[in-house]
Amino acid sequence: MFIDVLWGSFGHAGLEANKIADRAAKQAAEECKHWEGRDDCDKPLKELKSSLHKCLISTWQRQWDIQDTGRETHQILPNAPTKTTPFQKATNIRRSVESKLNRLKSGTHMLKSHKMRNNIDKKAGLTGDRLCECGVVQDVDHYLLECPNIRKERQEMFNKIEHTAMSIPGINRPKVHTSLLLGQKYYLPRELQRATMSAVCGFINSTADRFTI
Repeated sequence: MFIDVLWGSFGHAGLEANKIADRAAKQAAEECKHWEGRDDCDKPLKELKSSLHKCLISTWQRQWDIQDTGRETHQILPNAPTKTTPFQKATNIRRSVESKLNRLKSGTHMLKSHKMRNNIDKKAGLTGDRLCECGVVQDVDHYLLECPNIRKERQEMFNKIEHTAMSIPGINRPKVHTSLLLGQKYYLPRELQRATMSAVCGFINSTADRFTI
């Protein structure tokens, strides 16, 4: 048996965008040298960090609004996050459910509408259309909010969210929509965040046959 060990060049090597990022980083490093040892800045460090953070978020938001790609995700997550949150996902979430959840958020959900839009059926030698079994285009909104064939599972999801919301003082009955189920929930109490994500994951798990993978 003969084994050849070869050195491969991978990563970002040769990518023009990576070269641009490198030049920008070097420029920033050079500019920082100008401020080393100086004490004539009239703003405290905390205020400078706050101003920089606002500037970065504003730039991020402008870029996110004008991009040609990721428009389905933009409908669900239209705003760049202004702060981080320790809440990431429901506890004990199965890997397969988490994968489907992320696909729904990113627009690569593999429901019928996505399959046909990307011509996946044709490549596999299959035929069909974008319609759900109930006769309506099966997109994310239809799957989460509308399809009558999974009304029971959907109502269970809604009931879990509403039950938690009603148990929290000062919280009104939430209006359920796609952005609430999949999007940012910084404005919700932590307990309701977790309950919502847990309910959505339960719904995805009980309707997994709607996904092709």
